[in-house]
Amino acid sequence: MPTLWQGAHVVLGDLSLDPTELGAKMLAKGWAGVWAKIHHGSVATDPGLGEWLEKFRAASGGKVLAIGWGVNGADPKSEAALIEGFCRQHHLVAYVADVEAAQKEDETPGGRKLTAVLWSELRRRMPTRSMGFTTYGAASDDWLLGSVLDKGARWSGPMDFASPWRAGARFIPQAYPNEYGEIYSLPHCVRHARRAGWPISWVHPMLGCYDGPFSRDPRVYVSDMIRLGLLGFSVFRGELMTDDDWAVLSAAIGPKGVARRLY
Repeated sequence: MPTLWQGAHVVLGDLSLDPTELGAKMLAKGWAGVWAKIHHGSVATDPGLGEWLEKFRAASGGKVLAIGWGVNGADPKSEAALIEGFCRQHHLVAYVADVEAAQKEDETPGGRKLTAVLWSELRRRMPTRSMGFTTYGAASDDWLLGSVLDKGARWSGPMDFASPWRAGARFIPQAYPNEYGEIYSLPHCVRHARRAGWPISWVHPMLGCYDGPFSRDPRVYVSDMIRLGLLGFSVFRGELMTDDDWAVLSAAIGPKGVARRLY
C-alpha cells in the first residue's frame, strides 16, 4: 500500500480556491493530499478553515487527505501547542514545518536551538502523527545547509537537519527553479539532500508552480523525478497552478508514474 508521502499533494497558501471544485478535481485525478496553512509563527491563519475543509472533504469523498502546514518562527513551544490543537480540531493526518530564516543560524543567531525545541515539542505532543520538514531547496557548490548526522556543536551548516530526521520527518526541499534558477533545480536539490544524509526514499520535493523570472515546465519536473528515482511530490502553490500544470502532473500519478494513488 503506498504511503502518504508517495502520493501527489497540492499546497495552498490561502483558502481562495473553491473547496468543492478543488476537492472534486483532486479526487478525479488521483491526488493524495491538500495542505492547508494553519499558522505563521505563533499566529493562527484563516479562521474559516473548518468550514472550508468540511466542503472539501464532502467533494473529495474523504479520500483526499488534509495536511496542515505553517511557517515556523522564534517561539517553538507556543507554536507546537497551536499546531497540535489545530491538527486535533481539524483531523489533519500530517503536519509540515516550514523552517527558514527564523531558525537559520547565519540569519538568526541561536536559531538552530529553536529547531531542536520545535521537533522535541511536536513529537511530545503528537508522537504518532506523520510529519514533514520543508526548507530551502539547496546550497551553492558543495555547501550544506545542514546534515542528519550533526551532533551537539558539530555543525555541517547553519540549519538543524538532525532534529527533524530523528523525529521521523520526511524531507521536503523547495525546488523552485522558476524563482531562483538552476541552483534550485530538482536535480541540484536532490543532490544536496543526499549529501545532507537524507535517503532518497525520504525525499518528497515541493515543486514550484508559480510565475517567476525563470521559465518552468511541469514536464521537466516529471522527467527529472523519473531520472532521480523519486516517488511522490507536492506542488506550491495550488492557487497559481495552470491548466497545463494540472494536466501534466495529474497524468504522472499512477502505478508507473512519479506518484501513487492512495485510493
